[in-house]
Amino acid sequence: MSKAKTHYTRRQALKFARMITEAPLTELARYARNQARKNTGKGWRKVFYKLWRWLESGDLSASLPWSVFAAGGNTKLPFFAFSSLPIVTCPGMGECGKYCYSLRAWRYPDAFMRQVQNTILLRFDRRAITRAFRLIPGGLTLRLYVDGDFDSVETLTYWFRMIGQRLDLSVYGYSKSWREFLEYSDAGGVVPQNYMLNLSSGSKHDAQTLERMRELDCVRGEFVAVPIDGRDLPGGFKRYESPEYHRRVRQSAKENGYGKVFSCPGTCGTCTGAGHACGQQREDGTPLVSLTIAIGVH
Repeated sequence: MSKAKTHYTRRQALKFARMITEAPLTELARYARNQARKNTGKGWRKVFYKLWRWLESGDLSASLPWSVFAAGGNTKLPFFAFSSLPIVTCPGMGECGKYCYSLRAWRYPDAFMRQVQNTILLRFDRRAITRAFRLIPGGLTLRLYVDGDFDSVETLTYWFRMIGQRLDLSVYGYSKSWREFLEYSDAGGVVPQNYMLNLSSGSKHDAQTLERMRELDCVRGEFVAVPIDGRDLPGGFKRYESPEYHRRVRQSAKENGYGKVFSCPGTCGTCTGAGHACGQQREDGTPLVSLTIAIGVH
């Protein structure tokens, strides 16, 4: 997206995101058509036009306007990645809703629309997701839900059924959908051995639910956001290059009762010489890093 004024605000985007979880396809298509016709931001007009034509095509599984998976991610995330809309697909959301980093991606029309497309596919027609998942090359890593979360036990079951058929992939993620995980587990659901879960902080759940989640075999540990004073630190990703940033993260984690932590270096895949801390397993199946992983928010 151009850095010029977008003419599509976060408030508008959030209203549309909520609509996507409730409204019929005809209403979503009508909204996209209206935005394509009246939006004066060139980037937004273009993506709404693509969305409108897709929704009116009559076959959501064909001719997708955006790829389902971000192949290779980006400089921060060098893996395959899947996202849906944040906030509206996050049943476990609590305090994290106030600082959700995923909303920053909504500045970019194509990033927002990939989330829109995938959320629509999950709700109405999953064939394209299934097909794209089967085409991911073997031996690679997939981060499941960079943005968004498992919105239901039914969605969780869908993903785990597919992941269990692709043991040649390494899949990991972060989630606050703890009630969905526990309901799935209590019903006898099997978590694939190639999936690893980090428990995200900021959820609405209580300590008892957290303790139950810690007992699941798929759980690597916790990934927590801790408050720091970052006013005098470098901005953006430059902060991860600052030793002082990491010192403050570790200090804040200690003060907030997390004890010794691993401070996230910001760029996935660079954590250790053996692999990434959040989702890498040793040969015996145990997590590469068992410490709580922390990141600073300010």
